[in-house]
Amino acid sequence: MPNVRLANPPQAEYKSVDLNHALGGRERIRVVNRAAERGLFMRGVFLFVAGIVVGLAVQSAIAQNQNRGIVGLNHVALSVPNLDEAVAYYTKTMGFPEAFRSTDEKGQVTLVYVQISKNTFVELQPANPQRPPGINHFGVHVENMQAATTMFKQRGANVAETRVSPTKAILANITDPNGVRIELAELPPESLHRQAMERWK
Repeated sequence: MPNVRLANPPQAEYKSVDLNHALGGRERIRVVNRAAERGLFMRGVFLFVAGIVVGLAVQSAIAQNQNRGIVGLNHVALSVPNLDEAVAYYTKTMGFPEAFRSTDEKGQVTLVYVQISKNTFVELQPANPQRPPGINHFGVHVENMQAATTMFKQRGANVAETRVSPTKAILANITDPNGVRIELAELPPESLHRQAMERWK
């Protein structure tokens, strides 16, 4: 009997209980760590999205500050082989109503504007040897021509002299390095563009 050891089973059971408590503690730590990781992930996502929003707002503000007085794209001009057919296509097939047209001193039609939206047009012009069929230029609406031309000249743009067109719009051309013509257009109340815009419903 003196050789019988009775203390081992309780001791082993005691250690087993301690191990379970330790494992339970580790599980709790894992749960807490997972929650913390989820919290950090969500915070990271929020900061990422917030950064994009702020970045876009800053870019928009910079763009507006760089081009003060630029209202937007006003028209795209197309030179066409047959003006009557082009007008019929854009008004009937495309559904863009005719906004106005301009004629020369002989009564010949020099251009026709069809209206896509209140502020956006397609300008149709008869093609000729100096103006082959295709896209001829695009027009940018500016609030003040003098301020706009001064701004672009200061940046090194090739800006032509300002003129008043038969449509009573104030125009100036910029030619980009690829030979594309950009027509700046200030549209006073008497211009046909402005009157068409005011009529739009």
